[in-house]
Amino acid sequence: MVSIAGVDGSVTSSETKHVNEVFDKYLKMGGSEKKEVLKVWEEKGEAPFTELLIAELQAFPKRDQIEAFSYVMKYISWSKTQYNQSAQKEVKGVDPIRAELDLYHKRAEYIMRSLSFSAKEYATATRTLRTQKR
Repeated sequence: MVSIAGVDGSVTSSETKHVNEVFDKYLKMGGSEKKEVLKVWEEKGEAPFTELLIAELQAFPKRDQIEAFSYVMKYISWSKTQYNQSAQKEVKGVDPIRAELDLYHKRAEYIMRSLSFSAKEYATATRTLRTQKR
């Protein structure tokens, strides 16, 4: 999530808020663990941090990679929901927040392609099966 939030080279306060929301809601991480992750991101820089993330995730089985990637997608979803629900005025020209959300998706796609699962496997693993109505 931090790799995605830092796609533009910095992590803003609203991005930190969204990362913390996912950390707290889904991962139940403590403050020291969150600070440790942000410290590694600051030390490595944006691109090397993403490569470090990919290298560490590749050491895990496919199922764990899919679970970790699902948190990335939850972060993107949460950020997009917050953006859509905000009462910001219309921006003329290119909306910088919308452009950054597009960068989030591109970075997430890069991470997914670097791991051991396909988009179809991710979709299958993260969707609940629907029963057919008779």
